Amino acid sequence: GGKIVGRITAHYDRAYALCVRFGEPPIGVLYGVWAVYLVRSDRETTLRLAGMFERLLGAPQDALVYYTAHSALGVRRFYQAEYDQALAHFRAATALSEIQDAARHAVELELRHGFEGYLYPLLYSAWILTVQGKASEAQRTWERALALAEELAYPYGLVMTLSFGCVVMQLNGDAARVSRSASARRRSAPNTASCSGRRCRTSTSAGRLRC
Repeated sequence: GGKIVGRITAHYDRAYALCVRFGEPPIGVLYGVWAVYLVRSDRETTLRLAGMFERLLGAPQDALVYYTAHSALGVRRFYQAEYDQALAHFRAATALSEIQDAARHAVELELRHGFEGYLYPLLYSAWILTVQGKASEAQRTWERALALAEELAYPYGLVMTLSFGCVVMQLNGDAARVSRSASARRRSAPNTASCSGRRCRTSTSAGRLRC
């Protein structure tokens, strides 16, 4: 209810205040605070938090930190309709994944800190490419995300990928694929209920979807 939402918001507001007071927080904490203010469409606060991510990119870090920072900054650019800048961040994250397997390590960050963004670079890139009229490239990019979601066998990631797929296919005017992807999403959704706090596998037929 409203009281619970209010308490959660208060905790994140306090977490943000601590981030400002003590400087750069751990990446999982920073992303958690960031996600709340992004969802709340708080442009002023997300701008300040974006500065923290940008400072992380300017200092020696491991691949996982870079991957998370590029993903977060890319999503922000996406919602500002700054598509070329967003793609630059997403491509940097994807390159890290290909070289150092950062996307798979990011699954562990999801389990510990709620970072679900290991698929964001590919998924948001597919959306942007669709908006830019690059339907074939968008489809290939989304299929890469689907293959990764299947390989990782994490139901939440699979459902998220199928949801983005519905958007990409709808924007491309492909009603048949939207229907198939939506049906696969509905079959996969029950599997997410048993995933709280632990890695779980799925054998749903959605995991073998080919659009």
